Amino acid sequence: MPYCSRCGVEVDDDVKKCPLCSTPIQVLEPENIRIGKYPDKPAPHPAPPKRNRKEQRRMAAIIITFGLLIPASIAIAADVVINEHITWGTYTISALIYIWAIILLPLLYYKTPVLTLMAYYLSTLLFLYSIEVFSGGESWFRELALPIITFTALLIALNIYVISRSPIKGINIFAYAVFSLGLECVGIEMAVSLFLSETLMIWWSIMVLSATIPTGGLLLYLHHKTKKTRKAEKFFHI
Repeated sequence: MPYCSRCGVEVDDDVKKCPLCSTPIQVLEPENIRIGKYPDKPAPHPAPPKRNRKEQRRMAAIIITFGLLIPASIAIAADVVINEHITWGTYTISALIYIWAIILLPLLYYKTPVLTLMAYYLSTLLFLYSIEVFSGGESWFRELALPIITFTALLIALNIYVISRSPIKGINIFAYAVFSLGLECVGIEMAVSLFLSETLMIWWSIMVLSATIPTGGLLLYLHHKTKKTRKAEKFFHI
């Protein structure tokens, strides 16, 4: 029941003034509180923890491995069904293993490019040697593939070393690539001529080298010109 706020007398519900002091009776209404079944905004779900780089690389390696197992199994099954034994499937399997190594090696040795290059070199030699074995044991691997792949790996290693020692990297990277292209053509022609005729002959690669030398020199000139401009801008705070 309500009370008088002045004298404290208890009155009936329908009384609007106190019978003693004539003070209006205050009516306190309950607050309009809406009670629902669910809250207006549900609490957000906690975000799943992010994978670190190591876990991401491991997951990528697993996906790549199982992804290449599918064409490998199809090739073997088709070869057995058609020929009743494995024939051309060996080439497919060796090629897929090589692709697997080429894709997976940077994930394993991403911090050490030298190890990546060495792994690429060995996997390429192993792939080409397997092709020679499966094709009947012709002696082209030792006399042709081995010197070309070795020379190419040495050129790549030299480029990595020179570029890593460069204080400013830019157009000089393209210059070194152009120089390496000319030298690569010379090495390929030398290996092919020794393999085919057992004589050392250099003809078409000299024309390629004569074009790559001035092109690479021009790129190096542009790089050093840009390098001097950068140093001047840095000195004058431009």
